[in-house]
Amino acid sequence: MSRTFSTFTKSIAAASFLFCAQLASAADLSGEWSISVQIMGQAAGNSVTLQQDGEQLSGEYDGRLGGAGDIEGSVTSDDVAFSIIADPTVLSYSGTLQEDGTITGSVDFGGTMGTFVATKRDAQ
Repeated sequence: MSRTFSTFTKSIAAASFLFCAQLASAADLSGEWSISVQIMGQAAGNSVTLQQDGEQLSGEYDGRLGGAGDIEGSVTSDDVAFSIIADPTVLSYSGTLQEDGTITGSVDFGGTMGTFVATKRDAQ
């Protein structure tokens, strides 16, 4: 009986862990974000407002790189990808949602690569 109870307890603990991990990766990215970008040794700050609907991202961009623009993207588990369309410029971001709630990754600015860290303003 003790061995069965131990196995049952371990199974419940494992299931709880997986359930919590799923909830953590299902974070809603909707809201205002500050993005710190590093491109060719230069730092720039940008602001985006994201709306998440399931796995789809949309929103608006306001920053130095490309002025203002619209956002289209997606979220799959902890992987986040979005593009800012600020005619004639397209900024493509690809990153990962971190445990601390930030998103880190790479940005493609018309063929010039850089890195970024995004922080949700409500979480600052």
